[in-house]
Amino acid sequence: MPGHPIQNILARSLALLTLIGTLGFWSLILVIAALTPDYSHTSQFISEMGATAAPYAGAMNLFGILPFGLGIVALGICLMVRALHPLQTRVGGLLVIGMGIGFVLAAFNSCDEGCRFTDMSQAAITHNMAAFGAFFLAPPTVLWTVFVSRRTLNLAFAQVTLALAMIGALTAMMTLGVDHDLIGLAQRVFILALSVWLVTMASIGLKAARRNVLEADAVD
Repeated sequence: MPGHPIQNILARSLALLTLIGTLGFWSLILVIAALTPDYSHTSQFISEMGATAAPYAGAMNLFGILPFGLGIVALGICLMVRALHPLQTRVGGLLVIGMGIGFVLAAFNSCDEGCRFTDMSQAAITHNMAAFGAFFLAPPTVLWTVFVSRRTLNLAFAQVTLALAMIGALTAMMTLGVDHDLIGLAQRVFILALSVWLVTMASIGLKAARRNVLEADAVD
């Protein structure tokens, strides 16, 4: 059934924000890492590019992490706008919004130089709590949306696989420790799996909104 025209426009706009925030985040990661002397994708956190005294901290936080978080919030609102099963979908939407808020808080609270976990400033404590809170919320959120949406078997399998990849990456991060040479790689596996899910869900939202518009035009 075609939704209300305003609802379709809102859903499409929110899905586009998710795509822009996610793809822009990765673009900025690559650009700022290339501009930052001696930065390593494998051994350093992404947040280190936005840490106190980092050369491009403002750009990383305001134009990378913040839009990424806002894009996740937008996806959560999009899910609620398109709710097929009102209660269950709204719960999923709230979980996604909570995850996005974690990244937004992390953007406004830089970690200390080197993103160390000792002798942390209050901003660094907030950053780490918000970021890791979002990390731990991501896998159950993905699994919840699989349960609610009940889409095709292939899509459900893909989303479960992404959730398992996130769990594996988180486990690696907790096991390796912040000083390990592969900690940055483990974090990027996690963020990549999350980003693939975000792009997938946003693309589904765009297609559904477009289909609703076409159906509404056909009815008219």
